[in-house]
Amino acid sequence: HAQSITDAAFQHMLGFIKPGMTEKQVRNELENFMFANGADSLAFGSIVASGPNTANPHAVPSDRVIEKGDFVIMDYGAGYCDYRSDMTRTVVMGEPTQEQLDLYALVRRTHEECVAAIHPGVEGNDIFKLSKKIIGDAGYGDYYNHGLGHGVGIDIHELPNFNRSKNTIEVGSVITMEPGVYLPGLGGVRLEDYGVVTENGYEPFTKTPHDLHVIDC
Repeated sequence: HAQSITDAAFQHMLGFIKPGMTEKQVRNELENFMFANGADSLAFGSIVASGPNTANPHAVPSDRVIEKGDFVIMDYGAGYCDYRSDMTRTVVMGEPTQEQLDLYALVRRTHEECVAAIHPGVEGNDIFKLSKKIIGDAGYGDYYNHGLGHGVGIDIHELPNFNRSKNTIEVGSVITMEPGVYLPGLGGVRLEDYGVVTENGYEPFTKTPHDLHVIDC
């Protein structure tokens, strides 16, 4: 249910974001929508970053004004009955450049290939290594500088995880998948779902599609 609120918030934001708004204005609308639509808390402090600020995976919303041509990253989640959701989507303001399309396609491919490799008993570190290989082979290894995913539940960061440490992913694990590439000066892309590991693999709770959303402006 927390994720259903989070998905609905993204659909709302697609019709709200416009050039000339600040990152803080977008953050405020995003969070207000979640509270107005059933959230009883925030999963964590929402990240809204635009333009060159998207090159920082942990950017704090600022007074920067969003411009045509920018990537905008929203990393956020609703809390409901003490459980948390976690989702990131990257949108582009106006028609994307070829470089933006290529970067987004790489992150999407990394996400989807890593999800396909998840099964009960797999080592989280092995999935992380797969993500590093895909992004590294594309020439962007130096610009992928955070973990691939983490457990989510009552806390926003729980075990197991997909990073440099070794831990086994078991049936019932609720985990995120969030590869990203972050280019200083240009900006970054992150694509994050979260869901549960079943006997058959990974079942996302996130319903928002992986397509790059282009904001008309």
